[in-house]
Order: sequence, then structure tokens, then C-alpha cells
Amino acid sequence: MRTFNTNAKAESRLSTSVWPHGIGPPYIAEDEARTALALTLAELRNPSNPPSVDHRTLKAFIDEEVDKIVAARRAKQASSDGAPDFVLCASHNLAPIIQEAAGLEKGFHESKAFKKEYKSWEKSVDRQ
Repeated sequence: MRTFNTNAKAESRLSTSVWPHGIGPPYIAEDEARTALALTLAELRNPSNPPSVDHRTLKAFIDEEVDKIVAARRAKQASSDGAPDFVLCASHNLAPIIQEAAGLEKGFHESKAFKKEYKSWEKSVDRQ
């Protein structure tokens, strides 16, 4: 999601996903997507992070955060009498929400280890 605007393959993958917020095929299998969306944030977060007592599901958390973004944009448009021009952006809106839900550190996607694993994953997805 972070490379949606600069990576044609990422854009194509996300554009073809029919799963809510892009969590599902082609990124992960349907059964894995259902499991991931049903996990609580407490279950999802990395054990090395401080304990979480947040028992909202990943789906509920994403839906709540997206609703906040949309409400803020609508309020801004209403106060400026502007025409609606808002589109939820995968790299600027969804990726940070999922990052927060998983308890990932800011800038994790810039690490060499992540980039190496991402390239490997991308090759495996492209072969499907």
C-alpha cells in the first residue's frame, strides 16, 4: 500500500482487490484475510511492543479510522463550500492505519530487512 503511487504493480494489485481495504487476495489468501480481519489488536500487535488491551478487531479498527478520515474531509469540504474531491488513498490513508493497528514502528518499511522481504514477496505474488 505504501508504494501504490509509485509502483505500477502495487497499483494493479490493489486496484484488482475486491476485499475491504485491500486486505485479501492478491496479498493474502481469503481464509487468511478473514482470520486477519477478525483478530483483535491485542492479538495482532508484535509481542515486542508494550502490551495492548485493545480488543477491537482489525476490521473494526480500520473502519473506525477510515470513518474519522472521511468525516474530517467532509467537514472541511462543507466549511469551504468546495466540491467533493476526496478519494481514500492507500499509501497515505490506509497504510498508516494498518501500520498503527499492527503496532509497527514508524519507518519500518525503510529497513533493509523489510525491503528484502518485500522484494521476495512481490516476486512470489507476480508468479501467481
